[in-house]
Amino acid sequence: MEKLMIKDLKKCNREVDGILSMAKYNELGKYHSQTIVRRFDKWNKAKEIAGLAIYNREGKIEDDEILGDIKRVAEKIDKNITKRDYNKHGKFSSVTISNHFGSWNKAKKEIGLEINNYNSKEVHQFCRDCMEYEDCNIELQDCEYYDYYKEEVVG
Repeated sequence: MEKLMIKDLKKCNREVDGILSMAKYNELGKYHSQTIVRRFDKWNKAKEIAGLAIYNREGKIEDDEILGDIKRVAEKIDKNITKRDYNKHGKFSSVTISNHFGSWNKAKKEIGLEINNYNSKEVHQFCRDCMEYEDCNIELQDCEYYDYYKEEVVG
């Protein structure tokens, strides 16, 4: 039962912007937050076991905690980390990180990770030109046409 609760906490955490609260979990989760508390003694203990972020005493997330988690995920996936990668494996959401640092790329720069060299207009034009645009839901770096894109569009 505990493993199912932890799995559900992680799933719900991916669906929120910021830190998963008891109230938000009650909206999204399979269980009631008090059921989690009874099983793990404390809400934050359950979140800690699940590897989720916990507020500090002032109710804020520390820069080091966020940056450390981005590094952890980057090392885990062993490639240039994307928002999608991070949202799948990280403690926070990429939206939370963007809001906290001003942008996703600013956070990546902060810890010396590679920044993508394209802008959204180029990506959208490339996608419109791509034969598989209608069925596409993958990150640009994972697209089979990415090398072409880097050479022809980015230069």
